[in-house]
Amino acid sequence: QKEKVEIGDVIYIEANSGAVKRQGRCDAYATEYDLETEEYVPLPKGDVHKKKEVVQDVTLHDLDVANARPQGGQDILSIMGSLIKPKKTEITDKLRREINKVVNKYIDQGVAELVPGVLFVDEVHMLDIECFTYLHRAL
Repeated sequence: QKEKVEIGDVIYIEANSGAVKRQGRCDAYATEYDLETEEYVPLPKGDVHKKKEVVQDVTLHDLDVANARPQGGQDILSIMGSLIKPKKTEITDKLRREINKVVNKYIDQGVAELVPGVLFVDEVHMLDIECFTYLHRAL
């Protein structure tokens, strides 16, 4: 109901969640006037599309944090316990090595792509010489 799907719309259904996404209106329903705000897409021909590629940008820090946080059960007691007393764990070197292995495996398989970025350090004048040597070694 949220997508306001009508007759003549081109949609796709996400298999994981079952959500209906509206891609646009079929170009067979297009009028000769340009006053409409509809996006017209061609009517798909042939077989129903079975796969859709999803691109998601994830940083290495996101992976570290997601794997460092302990996951409890799905029952109400564990959820309430995690809200009342959140457990904090640190990102260890062992965890980083494991995540690096997984990321390298994904890159070798072609599932993931490593995109270089920019490191911006605010108030860099506050860092000591050990931090500078560590950053220089890492880069």
